[in-house]
Amino acid sequence: DLLPGDVLFMRGTSRNIWDMISHASLVIGKHGDKAVLRHHRGRKLGVVTSEFPSGKDSFRKFYGAVRPSYTLEQLDVFKKHMI
Repeated sequence: DLLPGDVLFMRGTSRNIWDMISHASLVIGKHGDKAVLRHHRGRKLGVVTSEFPSGKDSFRKFYGAVRPSYTLEQLDVFKKHMI
């Protein structure tokens, strides 16, 4: 179960290269059964907020997630700057 502060990793997002991690997102919340992510979508779109999973490719491209050890104060700082 993804929680705010988790880092989610994807592969296959850059030129369909599958043998390396090509994208990372920060989980900033939940919307129903979906995780709300903050991540960079390129020069034109910049940093965006989106949901995961967002389509049939989401699970195919999902590589894994980690839960770093954040203090509550650090999570509050993330929320202020990421939302």
